[in-house]
Amino acid sequence: MSRTLGDAFGLERCTIYLAGGAGQVRLVATYEDPSVRNFVVDLKRYPELQRALESRETVFIPDAVTDPSFESIRATLDSRNVRSIIVVPIQSHGSVIGAIFLRTDRGAESFSEADVRFCQVVASLTANLLRNAHRLEGMLRTQNAASAR
Repeated sequence: MSRTLGDAFGLERCTIYLAGGAGQVRLVATYEDPSVRNFVVDLKRYPELQRALESRETVFIPDAVTDPSFESIRATLDSRNVRSIIVVPIQSHGSVIGAIFLRTDRGAESFSEADVRFCQVVASLTANLLRNAHRLEGMLRTQNAASAR
């Protein structure tokens, strides 16, 4: 899915994170390097990701260079050539289970409100897919246990 979104938007970054226990967040899929999986992320480096996970709200930053919330990491943003950011929490049964993180570079157009709404739909669909995958795993475990008897 990160590849599809990355290609659709011409992104510099598209990453899917899953929340774990004890405040941990793991990168599970990324557009830039599909081989990276299950990487624990330091939320101090991504205040927008932390804000989306804690608030349960979409974080939309049309221009990261001028956004005051990034003052403490301005040099990092400059070196990464960041322009626009969307972080959409993935929610299931009232809990945040992860987030979709999209970022453009300064050479690209800023995200629009329509882009934000599209990403929110994708996050909702992702939550449904993860919920169904979890159910399927449970059914298969039950079936395997029953057939092992």
